[in-house]
Amino acid sequence: MLEEGETGKINVRELSRRAGLNHNTFYYHFGAIEDMESQLIDETIPSEIIPDVVRLYKEGRLRIGNIPFPEDALGRARKVKGILKNGSPSMRKKLEAKILSVWLDITGRSEETLSKKERVELVFLVNGFVGAFCELDFPNDLPLLERIANDALGKGYFETLFGLARAQHGRAAE
Repeated sequence: MLEEGETGKINVRELSRRAGLNHNTFYYHFGAIEDMESQLIDETIPSEIIPDVVRLYKEGRLRIGNIPFPEDALGRARKVKGILKNGSPSMRKKLEAKILSVWLDITGRSEETLSKKERVELVFLVNGFVGAFCELDFPNDLPLLERIANDALGKGYFETLFGLARAQHGRAAE
């Protein structure tokens, strides 16, 4: 439904009808639409690649082609785009918060340890990522995404992200 842009029709009855299930089955698994949204977002963002991203960065080999994305990455990318383009404002905020959380995990930081400047930089990166992601056509634009991401890696966008990690490690040494 998200890919179809029918956010106004997303409710328990319509979801159940499309799934061919009784709406009580939905409530057996979820308390509300918001619970389903949260689970969808948690399952969509590939947070399992964080250790590999950190390792590749430390080795100086962080390039998109080196990251071991899960086999279902393309399907996940389509879900993310559907959420960003067609999801409710609350669902989009949840997704942006999850992306921010993943980036904080990559840096080894918590939101409470960020200075105002660091938080603004990170929010800027997340929003730039979100905006660019909405413009992509999957799978046709995967080569373009790889070029843009690798250019970003070379131009320092991710250096800003990992600068936050270095700042944390510097604080820990004090």
